[in-house]
Formats: sequence, structure tokens, C-alpha cells
Amino acid sequence: MKSPTRLKEVQRLTGCMASLSRFIARMGERGQPFFALLKKQDQFEWNQEAENAFIALKRYLSNPLVLVAPHINEELFLYIATTPYSVSTVIVVEREKEQHPVYYVLANFVAIWTIPEDSPAAQTDNETWIMAFDGALNSQGAGTGLTSPTGDQFKHAIHLNFRATNNTAEYEGLLAGIKAAAALGVKRLIVKGDSELVANQVHKDYKCSNPELAKYLAEVRKLERKFNDIEVRHVYRKDNVEPDDLARRASRREPLEPGTFLDVLTKPSIKDTHDESTTANTSISQGAAETTDDWRTPLIRFLESDELPDDDTEVEKLSRQAKIYCMISNDLYKKAPNGILLKCVSSDDGKTLLLDIHEGICGSHAGARTLVGKAFRQGFFWPTTLKDACELVQRFEACQFFRKHTKLPAQALQTIPLTWPFSCWGLDILGPFPRGQGGYKFLFVPIDNFTKWIEAKPTREIKAENAIKFIKGIFCRYGLPHRILTDNGSQFTNGDFQDYCIELGVKICFASVSHPQSNCNILKISILKYGIKNSE
Repeated sequence: MKSPTRLKEVQRLTGCMASLSRFIARMGERGQPFFALLKKQDQFEWNQEAENAFIALKRYLSNPLVLVAPHINEELFLYIATTPYSVSTVIVVEREKEQHPVYYVLANFVAIWTIPEDSPAAQTDNETWIMAFDGALNSQGAGTGLTSPTGDQFKHAIHLNFRATNNTAEYEGLLAGIKAAAALGVKRLIVKGDSELVANQVHKDYKCSNPELAKYLAEVRKLERKFNDIEVRHVYRKDNVEPDDLARRASRREPLEPGTFLDVLTKPSIKDTHDESTTANTSISQGAAETTDDWRTPLIRFLESDELPDDDTEVEKLSRQAKIYCMISNDLYKKAPNGILLKCVSSDDGKTLLLDIHEGICGSHAGARTLVGKAFRQGFFWPTTLKDACELVQRFEACQFFRKHTKLPAQALQTIPLTWPFSCWGLDILGPFPRGQGGYKFLFVPIDNFTKWIEAKPTREIKAENAIKFIKGIFCRYGLPHRILTDNGSQFTNGDFQDYCIELGVKICFASVSHPQSNCNILKISILKYGIKNSE
């Protein structure tokens, strides 16, 4: 590929870079010299900086990082990198003093709070622990902190990736803290929270009338049995700073302090009794759906054992859909139009995948359709992908703060006063009509806004020269008007037409784009056009 010599070629180059953006690391930095040339300037010049960047880009794309196959008894090197939230490994082989990748893995993990039974910290029968919890104001996060009698702290942040209320977030933080304390073998626990509603409901001072909160309260009652003594206290917000900070950071996915556990919930941590019984009575092969609510269940049953639902409509629908699905190693796959097999996942797993793509380590906070495209390119499919992506983007707080907004300030509408006859004309063009005698196809139609006087003159072409010749006749017969109201046609926005009107002191006012009703006489012109067409 040769170096660009014109602005059009630079635009073509940046377009190609945009289509290959997911294969180019730091594309914005590499393409900065090209983007600088796209700015308005008197004369285009391909400078040396752009040439060096162009050569470096070609060298980068011509030497991609490709996995190689190892040989028998060949020495391999393993590199491991860890963060508080993920671990990545890569296996490389060294050939001719140059390392080539063989295989790599990137995995996220969530640590589980457990303490060995023989640990001294587990002997807490007569010791009192303190647990503080709080929910984020935007209802998308919760935080809890557990303090041992010796002053050791266990911090837990929870990101709620489902529609929740502030009280729901408070209960999620309470349940997470109580479960962590139970896992650590705590028997005496003091719980502190700044939610007066949650504290009084647990104390039985308030009656819980919300069915959703009643499920959380019932789960708290079950966990209370694991403790010899548990007390819930209401504190002021100023005395509950650390859990509030954890909840805020979890809701915004901000970096956490080292040693803080992070959990992401795609659905409430409580379950209905109906859902639990359904899960217990459902048995599907490994890799298949575990509950009847999973969209994959009917397809798997049909493909494995030809089991059909009772409804005839559902039978016909299932038989039609099953043609594009197949089972491979007990996993359900969808056949894409391009022949690639997409692994089918549950809706909950799909939401977790979208969240990681949207705001994970390599997340770019892309839009809904971009998220769907990236999920499909990774080889995953579920039917509600676009809906889940739209809900995720609309619910994410940072995206709502920094999305594109209309920057134009609001302006009041300006009325055009009518003072005397022939002081304001409305000008428009009708056509094209069937070619008439003399080759006429269009009509210039002016209307006086004061007297509603209307005229029409045929013309072969709607050029600026013809428009100037037409209004010259209007000016000679009726005098110079104060203004002309017209649309945004090229013959009226032409420089020659505007210069002619400005020289005579006539002001040109343009109607709003895609809104011709702002020209008060458009109705008269439409009636004239309708009458001409009906008379043909």
C-alpha cells in the first residue's frame, strides 16, 4: 500500500483502521498523525511524522502475534500475572532467541471466605464480632465489613447487575455479611446499618408489607439460627462510612483496596420456594440448563429424546427452531448463517458476559449493538441478547453521565410581523411535472404573506440563475420587499442568489429543515400543486 497523497486517501486509511480496531493495540495513539491531517487546513501536506506512523502501522499489521505448535520434548516457559480480580497465564516457546506464544488463559475469580477448622480464628464461641453493611444510593451496589475481636477486617463489595431498589441493596449487603460471618464460624454477632427500615423489620418493630422484602427477611430469619446471639443496631450515616464507601465503589465498578472481595450478582440472592422445588425436580444432562425457566431446556429435551410440549403451537414453533440447533458433547449450539457454531448460554450467564465486555478490564463502555456484536464474535448466543444489552447500557450510571447530549441552547421562536402588502413573500418550487410544451417541468410559486396574492411561472430548470431572473420580475412589478421566506433548496442557498438579494437590501429567511410548516403559506402551495395534478 502506497503512502496517501490526498485528503481522500487519508480518510480511506482511517476508515480501514477503524474496521481493524479490535486487532490494533492503542489504535488512537498509532493513528494520531493521520487524524491531525483531517483537520481543516489551507493545503494538504503529507508530513514526515505521518509517513513514520504509516510505516510503523504496516510493520505492525504484517507481523501479527500468531500461536505456534510446540515440538516433542521442546522446552516451554510459563508466565503468570495476577491481580486482585483475575489471573492470566501464557505458555511460550523460544526459537532462535525469540519467544512465540503457544497458549494463553485469562480468568476472573472470586475468593470464598473460609477458615480451617483448626485455625485459632475459628474458635469464636465466646467472642463478639461486628458487622456493618450499607447499600448504594443508585441501588446498584452494596458493601459490608466484618471486624474480628482482634481488629482484623474482612471487606466485601457487591455489584448488583439487576433492577433493585435501595432497600433491596441494603438487604443484599446484610445477607452477604451474615453469610460471611456464618462461614467464619462466628457465634456472637453485632450488626450495624444506617437503614432504619431494615433494622426495625429485623427487630420486628416494623411489619414487612412488601412481598420482595419479605423474602429477604425470611432468609435473614434462617441465617439467624446459625448464631448463638445476633443483634441488629441502627446507626447514623456518618458512623457507617466504610460500608457506604464500599457500596459506592461497587456500584460504579471503581478500583477497590487490596484484600477487598468483589462479587457480581446478576439476580437476587434469594429464591422463591416454587423455583427451589422446580430446580430440585429437574434433571438434565451435564452442560444443559438446570431449571425449567432456562430457554435451552425445551430444545435440549427435543434434540436428545424427541420430547415435545403439550401445546400444539409450541410444538410447531419448537420443531421449526430446532433446525438451527445441535448438540455437541452435551452442550447446545446454534448454527449461525455464516456456518459458525455459537455456544448457547443461559440468560444469567449472558448478562454476566455483557457486563464483563462493557466494563471489564478491556471494556470500552460501548453501545448496546456493539456489545451484542462482540458477544457473538466470542462464540456465545442467547435469544435476549439485544434486550439485555440495552437494559445494561441504560442502567449504567457512568454511561448516562458521559453520553452525547445536545449542546445547542434552547432559543425562543421568532415571529415574522406583517406590516404592509408585498413586504414579505413566501417562495417555493413545485414539480417535477410531466414535460409540457416548451420543455417546462417546474413552477416558481411566490405568495404574498399579507394579501395572500399568489403567482406561478413555469421553468425548465431550477437553477440559481432562473431563480434570480424570476424574483427580478417580482421586484420590478411589486417593489422591493423587506424579506423572502423560502426553504433550504440549493437554488436559494446559492451564493449568487443570496448576493443579489443582499445588494438590494432584501433579507432571506429559511424555513426549518424537514419542517416546511414554518412557512405559513405552504398550505396554499400544496393546494395549488394538488389542483395542477388533478387537471392533467
